Amino acid sequence: MKTVKKKTSVKKQVKKNPKDMLSGEPIRKLKIGKCSVTILGTAHVSKKSIDAVESIVKNEKPDTICIELCDSRLASVKDPDHWKKLDIFKVFKQRKMYLLLSSLILSSFQKKIGKGEVKPGDEMRKAIQEAGRTKAKLITVDREIQITLKRAWGNVGFFSKMYL
Repeated sequence: MKTVKKKTSVKKQVKKNPKDMLSGEPIRKLKIGKCSVTILGTAHVSKKSIDAVESIVKNEKPDTICIELCDSRLASVKDPDHWKKLDIFKVFKQRKMYLLLSSLILSSFQKKIGKGEVKPGDEMRKAIQEAGRTKAKLITVDREIQITLKRAWGNVGFFSKMYL
């Protein structure tokens, strides 16, 4: 006997309620047990996002700030010359060539985008800065970039790899 379940998609509506928005950026406040959690949706190249991060930290005074980065990308954000200091042989031995390649590509891309006042990732740099200023604990909450890049590279065809 075979049973078939009807698939249903559940979409959560994001309401543009003034109480749920900060400088045009979406914000959600949750209560988990005794903890209050504030989630701020940001754009990577947006002055409004930078201002929203600063405003939330100033008004909420959080004891912990989470950023959507992995530890290796956090090191790159804190020290933009991080890759220049690496021993290339060590990178290959530790199998971090995907990370090196992606960082070089992203760096090139960000230089093109970041010719204006706001650079990609400035909202994360602001959150890192605010965590240091307020002595809040800083937590990275993203999967290690190397895993993502290996999966992406595995899905790229031979000719596309040669093109890159």
